[in-house]
Amino acid sequence: MDKTKENDKEMFFQRAVDHAKQGRFMEALADYDRVIGLDPRDFAAHSNRGNALTELGHFAEALASFERAIAIKSNLAFLHYNQGVVLERLGRMEEALASYEHALALSPDYAAAHCNRGAMFGALGRHVEAVRDLERSIVLKPTAVAFNNLGFSLLSLGRREEALRGFEHALALDPQYIYASYNRAVLQLASGNYQDGFKNYESRLMRPDNPLPRRFAQPQWRGEPIDGKTILLHVEQGLGDSIQMLRYLPMLKARAAHVLLELQPALVPLLGPMAAGLTVLKTGQVIPPFDVYCPMMSLPLAFGARVDAIPAHAPYLTIPQERIPQWRERLPSGAVPRIGLVWSSGSLGPGKGRNRSIALELLAPLLAVPGLGFVSLQREYRDHDPPALARLPIERIDEGLADFADTAAAIAQCDLVISVDTSVAHLAGALGKPVWILLPYVADWRWLLDRSDSPWYPSARLFRQSQVGDWEGLIREVAKELSRYRAAFLRA
Repeated sequence: MDKTKENDKEMFFQRAVDHAKQGRFMEALADYDRVIGLDPRDFAAHSNRGNALTELGHFAEALASFERAIAIKSNLAFLHYNQGVVLERLGRMEEALASYEHALALSPDYAAAHCNRGAMFGALGRHVEAVRDLERSIVLKPTAVAFNNLGFSLLSLGRREEALRGFEHALALDPQYIYASYNRAVLQLASGNYQDGFKNYESRLMRPDNPLPRRFAQPQWRGEPIDGKTILLHVEQGLGDSIQMLRYLPMLKARAAHVLLELQPALVPLLGPMAAGLTVLKTGQVIPPFDVYCPMMSLPLAFGARVDAIPAHAPYLTIPQERIPQWRERLPSGAVPRIGLVWSSGSLGPGKGRNRSIALELLAPLLAVPGLGFVSLQREYRDHDPPALARLPIERIDEGLADFADTAAAIAQCDLVISVDTSVAHLAGALGKPVWILLPYVADWRWLLDRSDSPWYPSARLFRQSQVGDWEGLIREVAKELSRYRAAFLRA
């Protein structure tokens, strides 16, 4: 390269670096492209271009830049680390893991790579390996992120006290670290510390990955007097969460002059008498003027919830009367108990959706209990479910389940519901139907710890894994209880 081009290259590169430092990533990209035009084998320009694209959220393009940099210079650990970061952002977890492993093979004391590989192990449910990596990362360079990720994996292994220390160490290093605050809150709630737990659970609203961020000019209601005011109670999380919180609606109506209730359309038909005096809005509708608002999952905080003082009267949801006759005809009462089954969560990706779901074939010990009728309450099936259903004594009714009101009417025709932790379990509890809820070793906070009952749903009985991933042992236990249930049913 002649001296003029060399000088131009250095000038463009330095200018790109300066642009990036000042957050002007588009300008930085233009100059990195000029450098690459002058020298296509400048690995640093390709690498820095990938960094700028990562900052802009253009992860697929960033990955291509890192791959070009690695093709030129494959022995630099940070290039493989950066490649892992964008693969992680693209949801390609196994490939991200491989990139972090390559980085660590080149630089065994790379703290950030240990931290990220540990996070990947955690996301893939490999928590023992995650703990090993994260502890090594902390020895090399203690960061809030590493302590938080360590706490998450320790919690997933049931090591609750150590997990809490991890979250607290993270917050000591960075008091504003939202994920650590949120994880600490979840652990506090699971432990029954509702006073601190629900206060800290407000951090969920500030999480960057909050799927429904809501920003209003009006103040959030936190339990103060609102006589004469209109309050917006808005949907925030999933169907099960909304069902759980709707118990507070009569109490809220007694506090405010008027309540605007924003709710998932699937639940609106189940409000029954609770809808009297409300303005009910389906999600997506224009919201009329209001004075204060409350996210639905903030109701326990506003009402000062305690484990021993949950408003737990059931039923509090109502099956539409017009749905009942068709389901009485479709599922008539019989001489044997009818058991409604739900074995998979609607979310089956990495995380709790996957952990809450059971392979249908594992239910065989339940289905072998004689003198029972089984019906599937699922509306959606995984690819491998229909062939298994064809072999198993489970009646399918999904063609008639048009919406949640149909599911509620079908539940009414069951004697017992057995469900994993999903919205149908909440629905059965809110209808006052006996429901056995099958929980993973580390269950969601709302089911508390080491309890077989629930203060949220008096008709619920909780069955918990005795060790991580052991659905087989749990199902054997439930099968024994189901035999006892059948015997008691026949005696009644």
